[in-house]
Amino acid sequence: MKSFSLLIKPASADCNLRCQYCFYIDHLKIAENHPRMSENILDSMIEGYLQTNQNNNYAFGWQGGEPTLMGLKFFKKVVELQTKHAPPNAVISNGLQTNGTLITNEMAEFFAEYKFLLGVSLDGPEHLHDFYRKTISRKPTHSLVLRGINRLKKYNVEFNILTLINNNTVKKASEIYQYLKSQGFFYHQYIPCVEFDEKGKPKPFSITGADWGDFLCD
Repeated sequence: MKSFSLLIKPASADCNLRCQYCFYIDHLKIAENHPRMSENILDSMIEGYLQTNQNNNYAFGWQGGEPTLMGLKFFKKVVELQTKHAPPNAVISNGLQTNGTLITNEMAEFFAEYKFLLGVSLDGPEHLHDFYRKTISRKPTHSLVLRGINRLKKYNVEFNILTLINNNTVKKASEIYQYLKSQGFFYHQYIPCVEFDEKGKPKPFSITGADWGDFLCD
């Protein structure tokens, strides 16, 4: 069997934000009941994965929606079950992609202790980030993200920045890069925003291949 990692969405599409370009935005009915992974399913999944042959390297990726909606108690259970079911000499890693707005000091301390690698979504300076990334009540989120990042820094949590490049930011490569650099963020991921409507036409916030190429070369 070839090695593989797990990508888990314990809160499904549920999220505390309503980013306009989110690929889940047209399918949020699946999250109306706030689905949550049960402890039984979590236990079964972790045990099953740790029984596979991965050359003793096991990688868990936690995404969403927003996985921190599960709360700290859930991730403590994750580590407990990983420890319980781990084969001898297993190396287990956990990565978590988050919007950063729900990170508490307690979470940050936990992520540091158990060496979680976090990806935090931040689309650049305030006026660019807040253009599409808003709360359910349409309030800006930039300051909330920086609050979460500062808590990660406080406990020396390893993290990188994920920036989605959309129609509003694709001409702002230098501004975005210089801003992230000025904040002391040196691990950046840039992802092109490409979403289509039901007729197969690009949505307004999408960018073209040519736009993306220009962004990378800027």
